[in-house]
Amino acid sequence: MGQDNKNSAMSSVSVSSQLCKALRESYLSLPQGDLCQVTYVWIDGSGEGLRCKTQTLEGEPKGIQESNRRSTCRQAMKEAQDSRPWFGMEQEYTLLGADGRPFCWPCGGFPRPQDRAFGRDVVECHYRACLYAGVKICGTNAEVMPSQWEFQVGPCEGLEMGDHLWMARFILHRVHINDAIEKLSRRHTHHICLYDPRGGEDNKRRLTGLHETASIHKFSAGVADRCASIRIPRQVGLDERGYMEDRRPAGNCDPYTVTEAIVRTCVLDETGEEDSS
Repeated sequence: MGQDNKNSAMSSVSVSSQLCKALRESYLSLPQGDLCQVTYVWIDGSGEGLRCKTQTLEGEPKGIQESNRRSTCRQAMKEAQDSRPWFGMEQEYTLLGADGRPFCWPCGGFPRPQDRAFGRDVVECHYRACLYAGVKICGTNAEVMPSQWEFQVGPCEGLEMGDHLWMARFILHRVHINDAIEKLSRRHTHHICLYDPRGGEDNKRRLTGLHETASIHKFSAGVADRCASIRIPRQVGLDERGYMEDRRPAGNCDPYTVTEAIVRTCVLDETGEEDSS
């Protein structure tokens, strides 16, 4: 593809606004029988990141395994328990798109001042998920920069402040949508070249953007949208689980090539020249 077409494909990286974002509760409400799904969350060695693992147990475990920082904080709070210190904390953050720029900002440009709040659906999902998990979140608001948000936790007494804020941060990281589609959007040109034996030449006549096809020159995704590069079935959009349909491979594609490309992009997180263009 020519440079103009390549730039056109990359100009549609911020396709997140076209996607359906259903609430996590749709699958958190599934019955688990007598078993308990337990997620362990801990702070990594950097002191800033979070990690987790999940296990199936027959009952909810009691007690918290403390890091050195939590241990020393607990000791300080114990020493100050007669004063009963209370805290409230604000957490600012910026939502980023697949291109590393603030979410939904135009490619190569900036939004108009005080245009509108971007990413409110993610914010609302996070708020509800925190309430569901018992985190003491007490409010949220948009900041001055589009895609910048803030939430507040508290008031909490003593050690609870750190516990609840760390869990609120963890939940925020879990409320992200359609990672695989974001990865595919970054390598549209790469996949087009692999999706037909002639490097995209045959697909140019099919992927016109007409007659229930997407344009070969840009990436798109949508729920129940047959004119999108990636079609998400309506029920999958509601459940946030299932499958997606890549409508770009040609009728004479090599299935080994297509499936390898999808796995390398979506599962193995391989990147290429297109990503940094």
